[in-house]
Amino acid sequence: MSTISPSTEGVEQKEFACAPEASALLNCVTGKSYNELKCLPLLKKLRTCVEKKNVVDFTLTPPQGKDSEQAAQSAPDQS
Repeated sequence: MSTISPSTEGVEQKEFACAPEASALLNCVTGKSYNELKCLPLLKKLRTCVEKKNVVDFTLTPPQGKDSEQAAQSAPDQS
């Protein structure tokens, strides 16, 4: 879940801010015919969005409790 900086007074906090931009970039980099130059404009759009909306933390899925957190920590690194 993305969050908006608490220093932004009067701005309603929105869950998943910049999600369309993040999704487009992820789809680009995971495509079979990956082309860095093709994905670069999407990266710039995402960066512009997070700066504009003051996003300070970004995750792709909402937390689902302690069990999910523990599973994520114990999962093997697939790098």
